[in-house]
Amino acid sequence: DAAVAATREHLGDALLAVPDGGYFLALHLPVAGGERELIETARDEGVVLTTGSAFYPRSAAPPPGTLFVRLPFQALTPDEFAAGAERLGSAARRVGR
Repeated sequence: DAAVAATREHLGDALLAVPDGGYFLALHLPVAGGERELIETARDEGVVLTTGSAFYPRSAAPPPGTLFVRLPFQALTPDEFAAGAERLGSAARRVGR
């Protein structure tokens, strides 16, 4: 619940699949640029992401202007996750500028 709340607060325009348990959140994050640029920009903010497209069906694609992102929460405290979500939001806003 804390991860969902932090995601909504810091990544508000993202389409979020709210899990009923599990280990990660799945979302379509609005981003002006590409996946590689998001990964690199997020790393500059201290957030390590994997390639989201590797987890998305090849027969489909996220909605235009978004990237598929998986955010693991199981090994983080609520405060750690919230700080990461805030930094990811900052990175997403910088991509494509």
